[in-house]
Amino acid sequence: MGQVRRAFKTRLLIFLWSSLAILTFCARAMAEGGPPLIGDDPGTPGNGHWEINVAYIGLRTPRQSTVETPHVDLNYGWGDHIQLKYEVGYLTGKEEGQQVTSGVNNSLFGVKWRFLDEETNGVDMSTYPQVGVNTSHSLGRAGVIDMGTDVYVPLELAKTFGKWELDAEEGYQFSDVEHNQFVGGFIVGYKLTEKLELLGEVRTTVDDNFRRTDVVLDGGARFAMNDNVAIIAAMGRSIRSDNESTSLYAYAGFRVTF
Repeated sequence: MGQVRRAFKTRLLIFLWSSLAILTFCARAMAEGGPPLIGDDPGTPGNGHWEINVAYIGLRTPRQSTVETPHVDLNYGWGDHIQLKYEVGYLTGKEEGQQVTSGVNNSLFGVKWRFLDEETNGVDMSTYPQVGVNTSHSLGRAGVIDMGTDVYVPLELAKTFGKWELDAEEGYQFSDVEHNQFVGGFIVGYKLTEKLELLGEVRTTVDDNFRRTDVVLDGGARFAMNDNVAIIAAMGRSIRSDNESTSLYAYAGFRVTF
């Protein structure tokens, strides 16, 4: 565990320097999005705009501990209703009984299409197919991440009620290595002030053989420092306590859009 902490300090330094670089070169914030929570919503950055999330992410189960920093989530608005996504990070982790391993985490590619708008249809609704592939194989050989390819196909729905926003996401994840899974959840957001939004989430995963269910509860906040940058953070854990349940989910980072 001491090796994980030392690796975390090194990666945190890299994260802080990369954060400073992006904050220096980016200009204008415009869009909402999923981070710091696990699930997503139908929001897109807008035509020709970028949304960049840079973060530290910590995950822990009784059998495994990982830290990922920097974790970079790049999103580009291709028109007002389509979002293109690429997500990757540098991960350091340890499987129970194994040595600490570091390397580039799996890459995630996605395309979100919002086909209903709340202004004209009463709700926002989108689909967001995503494909996860191995960027490198060292972490997979160490058992820290899954080998192979995952495909996730969800639907997202969102509705605002004054200062409240309710989001729902339901989908199915195909894996060529592990069990396929039903994945879904609900998000509640409350605009406490012009700058501060409070967030809460329930996230459920069920194997397609219905033998294993995991339910994660997490909460967080987005704080707009200015029109350019928002600080985003969340923390949570599973309500279950088996060997594969999430005993800690931690996210801390910032969002820049321009």
